[in-house]
Amino acid sequence: DYDQAGRGRIRDQYASVELIYEDNNTQTGRRLTLDMWRVDYDNLTRNAYRDDYRSAPGAAVYGQHIRRRGPEDDVKLDYERRMDNGDQLTAGAEWERIAADIDTIYSDSGAIAGPYPDGLTQRFSGARATLDAYATYQHTLGAWTVLPGLRLEQERVEVADVGAVSDFSHVLPSLHLSRALGKGKLHIAYNRKIERPQITQYSPCIVYYGVPSEIGTATCRERV
Repeated sequence: DYDQAGRGRIRDQYASVELIYEDNNTQTGRRLTLDMWRVDYDNLTRNAYRDDYRSAPGAAVYGQHIRRRGPEDDVKLDYERRMDNGDQLTAGAEWERIAADIDTIYSDSGAIAGPYPDGLTQRFSGARATLDAYATYQHTLGAWTVLPGLRLEQERVEVADVGAVSDFSHVLPSLHLSRALGKGKLHIAYNRKIERPQITQYSPCIVYYGVPSEIGTATCRERV
């Protein structure tokens, strides 16, 4: 049984730049868009705690010092064309890379041992790059609007700390159907999507929340 006092400090710094180019030709029904951006972030988090125990003299004094840094880059190209018969073609490609460097320092200086190993330092350095291309084609078939699509994705994850490199490839088809139904509209859709882990979840480091718990792995992968 103890009384806890704590304080924390968070400092966030971001710098970003973006370039957008668009060529929209209404006469030919074509539009081309290029979007490029970069974000650099630097996050510093400091936490300090003091636990004063009622049944024992002294206190547990411990804390964390965490610094997260890294760039995020993205280049996206989109193309649209409307045909004379009303059909529409949409195609594009995107390259994205997210990197992270995380340094953690634990401290424990109280008379009573706290949950953190004093002086423990941990470092995570990793990056994930994805390249994908997609195309859809909208066509009217009788009372139905049909929109088939296909997305191809290539992904690479690198965890420098342990020298792990993982490559994944995905083929993601989709199909959307719609038509008027009475006073409303009927939609039918099938698609496959990817749910990716956050970049920090690839870290094999041990994170301490009172009891040590491993929250990441260098071989963590996405869910389709």
